[in-house]
Amino acid sequence: MVQIIKPKRKYSSGAPTTGDLEVGEIAINTADKILYIRDNTGIVEVAGGGSGGGGGSTTEVTQTSHGFSVKDCLRHNGSAWVKAQANSASTLALGVVTERANANTFTIAQSGRFELTGHLLTTGQWYYLSADTEGALTTAEPSISQPLVYVESANYIFVFPYRPSQTLSSVTPIGIDVDAFVGTGNAVDFTMAADPSHEDNTQVYLDGVYQEKATYSISGTTLTFSTAPAEDVSIEVVRYAASAVPIGTPDDNTVTAAKIVDNAVGISELNLSDGSADQYIQTDGAGTISFASISSGATGGGTDAVFVNNSQTITTDYTVPVGKSASSTGPITMNAGVNITLSAGSRWVIL
Repeated sequence: MVQIIKPKRKYSSGAPTTGDLEVGEIAINTADKILYIRDNTGIVEVAGGGSGGGGGSTTEVTQTSHGFSVKDCLRHNGSAWVKAQANSASTLALGVVTERANANTFTIAQSGRFELTGHLLTTGQWYYLSADTEGALTTAEPSISQPLVYVESANYIFVFPYRPSQTLSSVTPIGIDVDAFVGTGNAVDFTMAADPSHEDNTQVYLDGVYQEKATYSISGTTLTFSTAPAEDVSIEVVRYAASAVPIGTPDDNTVTAAKIVDNAVGISELNLSDGSADQYIQTDGAGTISFASISSGATGGGTDAVFVNNSQTITTDYTVPVGKSASSTGPITMNAGVNITLSAGSRWVIL
């Protein structure tokens, strides 16, 4: 006699909850065409995702009084899920909340296409992790750029696990490397190609399922699991560069005076040969600057300063300042309508 085994089934869109399944039990969502299994971390999508519905890499998490809402961007701090923020390379997001079952259970999506009815995001728009508000999405790309969501329509979004980068021109982005291993069922230690410096600079996946940072530790280039991965399990370790982020060369005419350190501009920055004491900088009006000495008003042959030259025609009104004396060598001609004003205590002598 043939025995028919029927796994648990759900006929409406969405993942089952931990209350629906026991550890090791499977379920099929016939609407989304997705197979789920519950492991010791929560609900894990195994396979599927039909062309008409949503689907992707998700994890159902049970965390008492988590306080999260749909569209919140999250990271794991080693002990709990918290809101992410693009103000540091160590606080970037690992996923986006796509379902809030209750105050203690939520679903986080790492990648894929998901149905979020009435999400109120702009269709055709990329959204980035905000640098200003924890957990928020923003259309304004921050300096540490982590694009997370692309909005397909009024009800569907794509979540992408993009690595962060800087947005300045000619920039070299934050490095990312992947180490691949295979579980033996006994080994807990695996040697990475480089030291990521901290667990926050890594993402670890077993058969494509994200592992919380509480399940492993990092010491130098050694990754140690608290429990040995099963035999033949694919282990993928994504390492973000632990070094300082290079900012590259800014585009021409993009650096403002406010960005220059006070007193940082000297002779070399002005592309100008140094002058002598008490000289000043002058321009020829054609883009060339140079140092020049302050004139005493007298000139002469060689280094002589004997002769004071003045024009013989006055074309513009002039006022001799209060308490000052002025002299001119004649003859002097004043154009019609031109006025010379002597202030109190001043005089003008024509020689």
